[in-house]
Amino acid sequence: MNMESILQQARVVLNDNSAIRFSDAQLELALASVMETINSRVPRILSIEITQMPVDACLQFAPEMVYRDVLAVECLDTTPPEEIAFKAEQGEDQLKLWLLSPLPVSVCQHWRVKMICDHNLEGMDGAETSTIPASCAALLVYGVAGKALQMRNIQLAESANQAGTKVQATERQSAGFEAQFQQLLSAWQSSQAAPAASLPTLGWPPV
Repeated sequence: MNMESILQQARVVLNDNSAIRFSDAQLELALASVMETINSRVPRILSIEITQMPVDACLQFAPEMVYRDVLAVECLDTTPPEEIAFKAEQGEDQLKLWLLSPLPVSVCQHWRVKMICDHNLEGMDGAETSTIPASCAALLVYGVAGKALQMRNIQLAESANQAGTKVQATERQSAGFEAQFQQLLSAWQSSQAAPAASLPTLGWPPV
């Protein structure tokens, strides 16, 4: 699963294989909005391990991924690993973790840092791999289709030459895609098996 395949499938359900109604830029913008929603609703939690002696009770390193928050810092030189109180601070090019524990942590050199990071989609923003399960392809496709139709509906509403019925038809289609997207996203968020979702092969009627 990659960005190109998601956008191609979105064009199918939008009945726009010839890219007449939606530009690549519009669909990519819609996909970016969908990814933002996913990252806020279904966070990707990673544990990374670093080896470093704290300097003035501070650990500094540059995460290799975009992170949203730091959840925990653990000292791995204790058995079991001991969670250390901390305060996170983002520098220009490094993340600083100020260790607040009253324990003598200066002897600890091996750490586990748990972070909330953004999901990747292969081909998007230079990502080489996807962290979103392949089973969530329909979620992305419906999300992109719904967002793209929302943008198109704004264009139609702003055009004095477009009839109100055309705007209403687009709104109905957009609402249908958005409902599918929210259903699949909620299923993923609750760690339940996603409901079966089959993508239309002939697309939706043109608007």
